Amino acid sequence: GGLALNFNSADMNGDGLVNLADIGAFSTAYYSGTNPFEADFQRNGSVDLGDIGLLAQGQGAACP
Repeated sequence: GGLALNFNSADMNGDGLVNLADIGAFSTAYYSGTNPFEADFQRNGSVDLGDIGLLAQGQGAACP
């Protein structure tokens, strides 16, 4: 067997920073209605308002 990892980052656009650009990416995912994994920060199978709080907590962080 393999190692199952369930991790997603608030750095949604992969530029190494969590900033306003990631809010735009989250907004696109939120309104798409498809519940993409990368925007489901609660890992509950749904992109919803609870994920916004977790995105906000990451704002200003650098992701090496």
